[in-house]
Amino acid sequence: MKKILFTLLTLITLSWGLQAQQIDQCTVDPVFQDTLPGVYPFPYDADLNPNGGITDTACLNEFFQFVFTLVVSDTIEISNTQIPIDSIVFDTESAIANLPQGMDYACNPPTCVFPKNTQGCVVIYGKATNTADIGDHELTFSGFLFSPFTPQGAPLQFPNPDLAPGNYTLSVAEQGSASCTIWTDINEPLSQIESFRNLPNPFSGTTTLEIITKEAGEYTFTLTDLMGRQVARRKLSLVQGLNHWTFDATDLKPGMYIYTLSDGHSRVSRRMIVE
Repeated sequence: MKKILFTLLTLITLSWGLQAQQIDQCTVDPVFQDTLPGVYPFPYDADLNPNGGITDTACLNEFFQFVFTLVVSDTIEISNTQIPIDSIVFDTESAIANLPQGMDYACNPPTCVFPKNTQGCVVIYGKATNTADIGDHELTFSGFLFSPFTPQGAPLQFPNPDLAPGNYTLSVAEQGSASCTIWTDINEPLSQIESFRNLPNPFSGTTTLEIITKEAGEYTFTLTDLMGRQVARRKLSLVQGLNHWTFDATDLKPGMYIYTLSDGHSRVSRRMIVE
């Protein structure tokens, strides 16, 4: 089992592009926060884990997402040997093979570096747009384990029949299929926002959010740390055009944070660095 957890940890490091047209973050599932190290859910295996794998089905031309939660420890046992872990690292563009056209992935933290004794998450998201992709997609993940024994990183691939039997199968069904999982919450990019940034960035003390909107409205600003924990929330009434709002971060610890603007149906996110 520990070998399975080891491989799972190393292969779900996925990239996170913080762009307005993408999902910008995922949140660690609190159900798994106190669990043993590993990636949840485990891969599907008819005998060992019949309830595992990607349990939702994507529908052609409909938004879809699936989140993996990572719990990283400081050691892992391989061949009865305890090996210390420094970090688990994934490529930012090609960690997942065989995704359907129109789908991508992102990770939290956005660096795709998961240090020891931390938790994180990975989200597969998007709209499958090619009818040729209807059917099952066996996803494979690749990443690197960094430790004092492997300072250059040890490559790993998952699933692996010797370390983690099973599979992660992403199924794509025809549009309107009863088997599809349709997401209707905050997932789409916030199209009425033309520009969203904070200046200066990095900063200490306060920063000014500059928001250019196509239309006036009520919005919610939230700030989360890289573990997905919400540390600030504000209601904003924005006018059409240019808006400025000063955010006070004097009570925050130095580090990187993700800030999000939502109208209740869609959102856009960026990152700020507090010095």
